Amino acid sequence: MTNLAQDTEEVTSRTVSCKGGSNNISEGHPKVWLKIPVGKDYIVCPYCDKTFILRL
Repeated sequence: MTNLAQDTEEVTSRTVSCKGGSNNISEGHPKVWLKIPVGKDYIVCPYCDKTFILRL
């Protein structure tokens, strides 16, 4: 069995922002900017473990 991230999002830019998985500000986390490194096709938010997958 494979463990998949609870929340994933496909993106078209190496720079993404994350503020948590909820629309309710009290349930999220501070907005952070993340950059997908060259040579990788994803990055994981250090706060909520949301995975951003690069699709060019």
